[in-house]
Amino acid sequence: QQYSLDLEKDNSEYAFITDADQTGLNIEQNLTIEGWIKLESLPSSANEMYSLVSKGNLGDENAQYTFGVLQYGATPALTFLRSYDG
Repeated sequence: QQYSLDLEKDNSEYAFITDADQTGLNIEQNLTIEGWIKLESLPSSANEMYSLVSKGNLGDENAQYTFGVLQYGATPALTFLRSYDG
């Protein structure tokens, strides 16, 4: 298991790379996000989101996106949110 992660939500664990270290996370044309995930729980309150992959910082004026699981009303849904101007 050289390329797997076991991240715990309760410990606020996440994987991170700086923008200068990456070469494939910018949205310049088509973008594919792929992976196997096993959630130990789903978001419990309305509009709560578990982010799986994201690029950008809140309040930043640059393009950013988040792919995750959103509790939309009573139904959890895979969601992709993007902003071209922060």
